[in-house]
Amino acid sequence: MDSLDTASRHTAPLPLLDEMTSRLQASWSALEASKIAAYAASHLCAGSSGALYLLRDQQLIAASVWGDATAIERVHDPAQVPAVQQRTAVLDDAPRTDPRAVPPSYDLPLLDGGTCYGVLHLRGASPDAANPINPPIIPTAWLLPISIFARHLAATLARFARQDGRLASAIAHATRTAQPLTLLLAKPQQLARLDRQAGTAHVDALLDQLVTHATSVLAGTGEVWQLRRGVLLVLIPATDAAAAQTYAAAMQAYATALSPAVPLASGAILAQAGRTAADLLQATEEALLRAEIAGDGALVLA
Repeated sequence: MDSLDTASRHTAPLPLLDEMTSRLQASWSALEASKIAAYAASHLCAGSSGALYLLRDQQLIAASVWGDATAIERVHDPAQVPAVQQRTAVLDDAPRTDPRAVPPSYDLPLLDGGTCYGVLHLRGASPDAANPINPPIIPTAWLLPISIFARHLAATLARFARQDGRLASAIAHATRTAQPLTLLLAKPQQLARLDRQAGTAHVDALLDQLVTHATSVLAGTGEVWQLRRGVLLVLIPATDAAAAQTYAAAMQAYATALSPAVPLASGAILAQAGRTAADLLQATEEALLRAEIAGDGALVLA
């Protein structure tokens, strides 16, 4: 049992968990999510060290470490992660002692819908910062917040996998039919200010209206969904740059007529043969960022 001092030193405040979860849900790539997750783990489990390995189709796609990175790499060689991924049953209900390392360690599989999207490997810390010679432990106070965060991380990674699949399918169809395809991202300018002004629930309702309107304008010829809160991804088939600008202008006119007005920044790219869904999405995200900086409802083409 942890002492009161040890438990309080290792307990993560709930606001920190909420903040880290919000940052995770706003992320737009597995690489960004892995960096956020490593930062979150280092703060939710203060004094720990560990490694996070993200998987897609049995392959390692990202890895992040915190604490003693050199020691972690000796414990878990990334090349061995696909073997770890097979352990999708209950790995451990309590901290275990890893025979390859001195500190106790805890493995959390990142499971969502029966699919494992990675492994979070957590290593213990000394219970007494003044006497680090004391045997390291994994405080029980760590387990609940890191388990909750791991579930959110798994759900986020599952979302990335689904959106990548949808994008890849749309790009493949455009390639087969030799039809142009535009990816467009639209985001309300100053979303945080809108939340403060109108309330999160009302802003969420406005975002839903935007999705419905954007879908109706496409008239069944494309797809629209929220990539993450406040960011709409629109796939517009058979369009060139001029058509994309016309569509973005129509969305802008609708959004600014809402109450309160929701002026949009938009970034777009025309899909090109040979580029992956992830490449195209990243380029569109960069165009969206430039549009946000430009302001005034700008549309930037990548």
